[in-house]
Amino acid sequence: MWHIPEDPVGLVWVFHGTNGNLAAITQAEWLLIYNQLDARRVGIVATNSTDRAAGQWDLDDLDPDTNADFPRLVQIHRLLLEDTPLRPDTPQAALGFSQGASFTGSFATMAEAQGWDLRGLIKHQGAGLTSALPAFYVSAENDETGQTPDRLGPAAEECGAAAGVSCPHRTGLEIPLDPLRFARMPEFDQEQSAIMFDELVELGIVDPQGERLVDLANLEEVLANYQRASAYPAPSLVVTQLRVVWATHRLSGAFAAEEATFLESLLLP
Repeated sequence: MWHIPEDPVGLVWVFHGTNGNLAAITQAEWLLIYNQLDARRVGIVATNSTDRAAGQWDLDDLDPDTNADFPRLVQIHRLLLEDTPLRPDTPQAALGFSQGASFTGSFATMAEAQGWDLRGLIKHQGAGLTSALPAFYVSAENDETGQTPDRLGPAAEECGAAAGVSCPHRTGLEIPLDPLRFARMPEFDQEQSAIMFDELVELGIVDPQGERLVDLANLEEVLANYQRASAYPAPSLVVTQLRVVWATHRLSGAFAAEEATFLESLLLP
C-alpha cells in the first residue's frame, strides 16, 4: 500500500503491530495521520510483516541483508522509485504502532547501513532501540500492555539525549464516548451510531454522558460479553472504538496534526 504525492517532500514507512496487517493500519484513526501527511506532501508506504504467523517484524537481526523484513522493504523502495514521483534523494521517516513502533529503531539502523536519508521516527505505544534520530513518542493512559507515560516518558528522554534534540512525548487520555463516534466508520451513519450508543447505555457499559462504567481490569471479558449480547451487526467495530476512547492499547490519532508537523519539520530542506 502506498500513496506518493507529486513532488513529495518525504516518505514515511508505516509498520503495524503484533498480529497486524494492512487492514489494521487503514482504520479511521490511522487515516487521520495519513491525511495530515498528505496535506504536507509527505508520501506513505506500508506492507505486511514477513512473519504472518505472529504478524511481527524482525527486531533482532540488524543486518540489512539477512533481516526477515528489510530486504523486501528495499525492493518496495526500488519499485516506488520506478513507478512513482519518489526520488532517490527523497528523505524518509518511519511510523509504527506497538511492536511496529519497536521495529522503527531496528529499521533506522538498517536504513542507515543502506545509505537511506532517514530523518525521524514516530513511536506509538512502543519503544524498541533508541537511535540518534529525533522521535515522537505516544503513550496511552490505560494501555494494558504497559505502554503508559511512566514507561515511554523516560524512553523519550533517552531519545533526546541520544539525538541531541527534544523528543516529544504525548499521552492519549480517556475521553467520554460521543453518541456519534461510530459514524466516523463507513459501516455506520449517525442514526446507526446513536442506536449503538444507546445499546451500550442499556447494557451498563457507559452512562448517558458516555462515561465508562466498567472496570478496565476486566476489559477483555467486558468486550467479549458485549459482542455476545449486542443485537446489532458489527459489534467488533464498536469494540475497536471503545478501545480508542478508553485510551487502551490502540492508536488514537489524537496527535495526528502534531505528528505530521514534527515529521514535516525534519523532512523539509
